[in-house]
Amino acid sequence: MRQRIAPDTASSFYLIARSDRGTAFAHHFVRNLGGSDSVDTGAPYAPWRYIGTAELPAFDSSPTDAGRFVYSDDTGAQDYALQFTANGKYGGSYHGGEALTAEAVRLDGVAVDPAQAASGSQFSLFHSSTVTSGGNSYTMEFTVTVRSSDGALAFHCATSASAASFSTVFMGMVIGSGAYDEASIRLSGGSQDMALPVQVGTTYIGNAFSVRMRRTDNGRAIRTVANIPGQPNFRRTKIVRTGGRSKLYFEGTNGTLGTKVNLVWTVTFEAGATGASSFPTNLLGNGGFASDLSGWTATHNPSGIAWSAPGIMRMTRSASADGRCLQGVSTQAGAVYLLSASETSTPAASQGMASIGLTSASNGSISTPAPALSPVTNEAGYNAHVVIATQATHYAIATQALGTAGQTSDFDDFSLIKLADSI
Repeated sequence: MRQRIAPDTASSFYLIARSDRGTAFAHHFVRNLGGSDSVDTGAPYAPWRYIGTAELPAFDSSPTDAGRFVYSDDTGAQDYALQFTANGKYGGSYHGGEALTAEAVRLDGVAVDPAQAASGSQFSLFHSSTVTSGGNSYTMEFTVTVRSSDGALAFHCATSASAASFSTVFMGMVIGSGAYDEASIRLSGGSQDMALPVQVGTTYIGNAFSVRMRRTDNGRAIRTVANIPGQPNFRRTKIVRTGGRSKLYFEGTNGTLGTKVNLVWTVTFEAGATGASSFPTNLLGNGGFASDLSGWTATHNPSGIAWSAPGIMRMTRSASADGRCLQGVSTQAGAVYLLSASETSTPAASQGMASIGLTSASNGSISTPAPALSPVTNEAGYNAHVVIATQATHYAIATQALGTAGQTSDFDDFSLIKLADSI
């Protein structure tokens, strides 16, 4: 016996699975539970869905055993979410609007009732469903299995289809509860893992298909491997860290979903050494703007770019010209770097006017020659981007789009570190 169902309530159960290190994992599943914010479609939240994992001392331990370690405990979506263009609302999983066509909880291929204790060797949860929001809909067939060998999770979207248009498609999401403050990634087509810091904010990690989020305080890690990067309309992989969690997203671009088949990702839960990794020195000079903007050159709207206390680069918006300020840095073509900075715009509603990038021209051009990283609109706070250099000199750049005069964007803590010589 490798796995067992531990009933909880009418809308909650645990799947207990033996690990490959003498312990067990308690995977938590719920239904009829979801979001009701303005961006959520809302009820129904019909399918069973995964919301977290804890490691237990033993296979026969209670899923709420006092000695457990919680890797993830979060009712937010840990599978999929699609934002409908027509009404701007998210649907599916936590975000709702999801009605069942069929559903089956199985152990060893036999349907079981999760309200009753049961045991076996192989758990699976299947559903087919339709998500409807604002008169638009999509259908999907989705399966979660728990591997008998090590208790890891495997997610499989066999089919996801819609003729509707979507602003954003998240297929593949994982939440780590607590301070997952480092990651190790492997980019599509690459052959090595690269460690990088994960600060509170947003870290964009290109087309990474393998992501290991790690807590340096206790060495615990969550590793996700997906076939989603490289799929049509894939945009990027990212980690969003807040004070209490880090969430991994595989993100798709705007447009019609069409039909997607055989999207797969696995999630394993690891234990390892504690302690923070050592990262290379910042290649940029005066990235913290301690007392001035020395080392930086304002190429566009220079009168609107100045040092400001307590140590920031402040751009004041012009109605007639973009603001751009840059610093040249020696790079190695083909090498992988992490570009990061903190930025806040005022008023908050104007946050989308500011961006950072890694360009290829000393005159501030953001298009010619082609940049290694075209300026990307910032989220408020810390933003980081994995980028591959294309030439021997690049330019870390801060930009502010023209618009309502007098609005401000404050930049700080600019950094460029080298992660690896190649992917």
